[in-house]
Amino acid sequence: MDDTHYREVRENGFVRLPGLMAGGTLARLKSAVSDLEDLARDRTVSSGDFILEAPGIGGWAAWQQGARALTGVLRSADRIHEHVPEFDAVQRSLDLAGGPVAGAAGSPGTLVNAFLWAKPPVVGSAKPWHQDIAFAPPSFGPEEHGIVTIWVALEPATERNGCLQFIPGSHLLGLFPHTGDRERLPGEPPRAGAVEPHVA
Repeated sequence: MDDTHYREVRENGFVRLPGLMAGGTLARLKSAVSDLEDLARDRTVSSGDFILEAPGIGGWAAWQQGARALTGVLRSADRIHEHVPEFDAVQRSLDLAGGPVAGAAGSPGTLVNAFLWAKPPVVGSAKPWHQDIAFAPPSFGPEEHGIVTIWVALEPATERNGCLQFIPGSHLLGLFPHTGDRERLPGEPPRAGAVEPHVA
């Protein structure tokens, strides 16, 4: 990252970094995703770090309601660097913490989490408008902690297939009110009619 990128991050809240993942690195990530999918292959209900897709109501709602989902079809996976260490190896080999993160934040970062968002064809449900900080643990506030996310598309991301979208400068407006239900904690009973948190 250079000074122009740094200014873009400060002004817009994001910056594109074409070429961050070269062909070999992208192949390593795709292979790691295949390993992750293997771990979820026989699952029929979302649990732990693996959220499965569900037609009609969507993966998040099915997870909160304890409803059956599509066997082995991932919507998302949390802490993927712990389930498949290759994800951590890739981010270390690219020095993401000392390179792009340091360039965006002004100092090197520490990996807090690696996460997979999957949008399977035909059955993939939408992820509504939101701010990531709304889902941070209660002790993790924007005033005390700087957060930088590096998002990598493993397949071509277009408006037609549901690419990630940003509102430039919205990070300067603080945390917006989010409507919906909080995620149930382990051991809590399923909740009928759960609504995924979102910004109107």
